[in-house]
Amino acid sequence: MAEYFFQIAGPEYGPVPFSDLVAQVRSGEITADVLVRQTNSDAWSPAEEIPELFRQAKKMREESATDANDHSTVTDAAAASSSKRRRRPEASKMGNDVTVATARQAEESGARGKLNPVHIAMVAVVCLMAAGTYWWFTKTERFPQPVLPDPTAGMAFPLEDMKAPTVDPPTLDIPVGEAMLVPGLVTETSTSSPSLSADLLKIAYLKPTRGQDDLYIAERAAKDRSFLKPVKLKCSTPANEQFCSLSADGTQLLFTVQGQPSKLHLASSIDGFASSKPLQIDGLDVTNDNVDNAEWLTDNKFKFAAGDPQYTRRKQYVADLDVDQQIAHVTSEIPLQNPWPRMHFSANMERGYSANRSGILITAAKADMEEFGMGLILFDPEIIGSVDEALDDPVFAVPQEDVLFYSGPGPAAI
Repeated sequence: MAEYFFQIAGPEYGPVPFSDLVAQVRSGEITADVLVRQTNSDAWSPAEEIPELFRQAKKMREESATDANDHSTVTDAAAASSSKRRRRPEASKMGNDVTVATARQAEESGARGKLNPVHIAMVAVVCLMAAGTYWWFTKTERFPQPVLPDPTAGMAFPLEDMKAPTVDPPTLDIPVGEAMLVPGLVTETSTSSPSLSADLLKIAYLKPTRGQDDLYIAERAAKDRSFLKPVKLKCSTPANEQFCSLSADGTQLLFTVQGQPSKLHLASSIDGFASSKPLQIDGLDVTNDNVDNAEWLTDNKFKFAAGDPQYTRRKQYVADLDVDQQIAHVTSEIPLQNPWPRMHFSANMERGYSANRSGILITAAKADMEEFGMGLILFDPEIIGSVDEALDDPVFAVPQEDVLFYSGPGPAAI
């Protein structure tokens, strides 16, 4: 069972099991921005990024509220019953009752006049326990403080040096540093996982239909024109689709079909994306793992994430695809300080983009450690609105990396 450390106002606490984390979220001690990490990892993440944590806490609160109502009903009934039992006896029977009670009171009064050694010992033990508890909760640090590596260690370049090189002419003629709705898709809502072909003439994304996310695609004649009416793809399954990615040439579509566990599927434009097949992965045992977050890097190379269904581990990999055999051969693991964010990488794997409540973040491999760090804010919520990080792959960077498409409830729907 996975255990976790967490930081509140500086000090680190733990390790604690997942159930304790849920309980502390429920009590309000752990909030969404509290940093949390697993015992076998040095990567810190905001508590809101830990899968199932806040959903389980909400579920516990709802169950507690139900239990409290049930308990209140039982207590009221017990009180009423007790009240009936405590009614005073009739006057004709009070004589003997009073006499017996008086005799017992006299005996008890005499007993209270003597100090019982057993009682004295019990009181002493209780006092010691109370003093120890007070000391424990008032001392400066309740848990050992291990020396942790600085998350920014080796990050020798600022935000400006991390950005992609300037493009001239720009990919799209749109205002710099402003968000706008995608032409032709302004009425599309509840979308996620936008993905475009390299020429920006095709866009694939997810949108719910009757409670399940399905695959949609839209096309346009030129990149400065509006997209035509989106079409639901026939390769959408009765299950929930997740994390779609359109290849650079627009002919292949990778996506996840949610299940127990979730698996990657591949669809082709040869049949108009009418069907799909599960993708076999060679070089890595993912039989019992959820496989998702796929993203094309080139026409035959992609990255994906794999982790156990209990959300205690997760890694991201690069693989080469044999389209004819529908087999992906894993070639490497991506060195990530935090493997949980849904990252979109540049084709050359030099930069990664992700989104959360802080905005859209950019990260690059650390200069000294050759590891992708936590990231710095590229666009804050004042520009892009508040992005729901629970969305599947909310960010897509065009090949030249001077334009980002994203999903969110803010100024831009896609």
